[in-house]
Amino acid sequence: MNINALRKQLAWLVPSATIAVLAFFVAMLQGCATRKASTVTLFQDRHTDYVIVLSEDASPMEKEAVEDMRELLRQSSGGADFRIVSRQEAATCRHRIFIGDMPECRNYLKFKKLENEERVCATVGEDIVIVGGGPCGTAYAVYQFLMDTVGFRALHFWGDIILPRHERLELPPLAYDREPAYVNRELNEYAWLLSGCPTAPLAFRRMMMHGPGHYPIRCVTGCHSLNAFIPSGQTLPGRSGPYPPFRDRAYFKSNPDFFGMAADGTRTPNLQLCFSNPDLRRELTNNIVEFIHFKGLDDTHCMIDLGAEDCSGKFCHCPKCADFEQKYGCGGGAFFDYIINEASPYFKTHFPKMKMRVLSYGGRDQTKYPPPPQLLSDGRLPANVVPFLALGTDYSKPMRAPSNADDYRTLQEWGAISREMFLYYYFSTFARPLVSIHLFGNVLRTTQDYRDAAKQNVRYAYNDFQPIFFQLDSGFHCLQYYLMTRLSNEPELDVDNLVTEYTDAIYGAAGQRMRDYFYELEQLGAAETEILVWNPDPRTATYLTPENLVRWQSAYDEMETLVADNANALAHLRCSRINLDLMTMLLWQEIQASGVPNQLDSEAIYSRFTKAANYALDKAFQILPPDAAFAKDNAASNPVQRELVLGTGRFFHNIAAGGKPLPPAFDAVPLTDIRQVVPVANKELIPEEPEGAFGVALFGESPDGRATYTIVCPAPAIVGQADGEETLPRQQRQFTLVEGGPYTFHYIGRSRLTHAAVVTAPAPAYRTEPYIGGMGGYACAYVGHLFDNSDPNCEWDFYVSNRLKGDKVLTDRIVLVRVRDNRSPLFVEEDKSASLKTGD
Repeated sequence: MNINALRKQLAWLVPSATIAVLAFFVAMLQGCATRKASTVTLFQDRHTDYVIVLSEDASPMEKEAVEDMRELLRQSSGGADFRIVSRQEAATCRHRIFIGDMPECRNYLKFKKLENEERVCATVGEDIVIVGGGPCGTAYAVYQFLMDTVGFRALHFWGDIILPRHERLELPPLAYDREPAYVNRELNEYAWLLSGCPTAPLAFRRMMMHGPGHYPIRCVTGCHSLNAFIPSGQTLPGRSGPYPPFRDRAYFKSNPDFFGMAADGTRTPNLQLCFSNPDLRRELTNNIVEFIHFKGLDDTHCMIDLGAEDCSGKFCHCPKCADFEQKYGCGGGAFFDYIINEASPYFKTHFPKMKMRVLSYGGRDQTKYPPPPQLLSDGRLPANVVPFLALGTDYSKPMRAPSNADDYRTLQEWGAISREMFLYYYFSTFARPLVSIHLFGNVLRTTQDYRDAAKQNVRYAYNDFQPIFFQLDSGFHCLQYYLMTRLSNEPELDVDNLVTEYTDAIYGAAGQRMRDYFYELEQLGAAETEILVWNPDPRTATYLTPENLVRWQSAYDEMETLVADNANALAHLRCSRINLDLMTMLLWQEIQASGVPNQLDSEAIYSRFTKAANYALDKAFQILPPDAAFAKDNAASNPVQRELVLGTGRFFHNIAAGGKPLPPAFDAVPLTDIRQVVPVANKELIPEEPEGAFGVALFGESPDGRATYTIVCPAPAIVGQADGEETLPRQQRQFTLVEGGPYTFHYIGRSRLTHAAVVTAPAPAYRTEPYIGGMGGYACAYVGHLFDNSDPNCEWDFYVSNRLKGDKVLTDRIVLVRVRDNRSPLFVEEDKSASLKTGD
């Protein structure tokens, strides 16, 4: 159509001025469509004649991405100014970069609807079009363009990037249309926003990851959500609170039959829901609808989570639920029946844009294993049902390793019946203060898992972790982050190249030495025969030997010399050393007893740790201004997080210093046969206690003045070992304490060890802290790291030091004495209340 014909056709509809504008845009659009792609010069000699044209309807995220693009191009070119202009002004410009949902881009696409997160970049003549699908697609198409053209890389949430300098940049014809392997790529940005890290929001956007405020498809509910839709009315540890519309409802009082039946035939809110109950099914559906209306989601693309609660045991022991279990071959049978045959068709009809995310969780007696294909229409789950897989057994190995065979089979079985899946992924162990500041070779397992999961229809990933030690930049955690940001977009990228890219940029002249250390840890982890559980005692890793710790400390000394003139690389290097320094202090007793020659100084190590930790905390943890999002939570949690880090280091330093003297009775034993450990609590730093042997003590409840301790030695968790093998006999002792007395020692018993051995101690009462959520239900001292592979049958005598203060039992240490030549216990309490006072 020529312009004159257009004028005639539109003359009776619009004024002549409007006709002129419309005709101009048609002409520009036709020009974009007809010019052939050719090599273009984006900039040369710090100059460009390209302008950036952004859609008038651009989102805030897209505007921020384009402003960032302009600045990055300016830096890469040495100063070229890529002006941002309107579409009307662009008509007078020779070269243009069109970004977003506008006619030029739509015309190139031939009005094809882009998939969520799909990215398109193409040269049309000498113009460039960049556009993406979904809420984040265009912004991330901008960063894809920068990566592919100028070599831009976002490496670290503190803002480290790779941005090559170009005198002249010629681009070949561009015509790519890409969809990332994972539509949702969430690395829990919330943790960085909550900490107040000022560089994190930009870094996450540059890494093309997702988080609060920019999800491709938002799951508008939490993970464990059944109690939130059908609240019992009781406050239970670890349970989701009710969603707002249901806060005044107490279903366990009004409808106890909605809740699971215990093995004794009574209904209880401590299990899951009774999904064989048709009234429960109707009420749950009605409440989901009410929630959708409450949130204004009636015509919104979103996910509603229907996830089992985080508790063990069957859903329900009632006969009808048992029938569903038999039919579906798993404990979640009645739940699956509700989802597939009732909820899915109902919501498909009434809310076609909504998907249900269903948690695969809890083993054979819950929902880990999928329903059989023969019970599904065409052998597959409905399109609006998205399995949410929470898998993990051995965290030192990928899912396809023999030690994770059950998890890998579960992934494959769900993948065979699903159109798309969501992965709840723990990409590392879950660090606990005072224990799990890990030093493990388990980074590269992520690369294999991401590749395997993508092949099994996993399209969404939420990656969970204990944030604090990752935010410190300790170890290779941030390298793991970088690998995940790249592989979640393109799983088949060359990982060795990515590791080299990162380590050279972050550690400068020490890059090669850091790779040597990194790959050694990976090889040691791959060869480890012990299963690394979700929340392990890191000392059970057999390669954390005194010899290796001493050698690695020497290697770090040499690397610091290599980067002494590079302040940024030196800071990253010292932060990466944090977990090595912590492990060295934690295992100081073993190092000193080993006789390995070394020049380590525990005071110097503690000083170095403190400086590095404070540097990292200052970078990543800042108090937010009062009007900022997360400000209230941030103000409460930030000081706690700081104390968690610094308190852990202080405690490990106390361990290295030797603690308070043992009673004289222990003088008869060589120091090489004595080991001391401190009990810890799930997910939190135990309180300081000046009178405790190492400056801390676990507070447990004891209203009657009695304290019970148990030696628990599960069978060694060896790769390939069958479940259910015999454990060593438990030994339990109860002691009656005198209120207000000093710390005293009690003999618990004599036992061999396994790698998983612990001593349980009186636990704190359930409470909620601003940074951790629920306390959990246990407290213990880990002793499995003392297992001696060369003498697996050796025995140890166990002693506990504690006191009673009010109605609290304070436990400050467990002491183990190695039994040699049938050595008798140092003392035995005949009446279970005798004590041995700690030396001054």
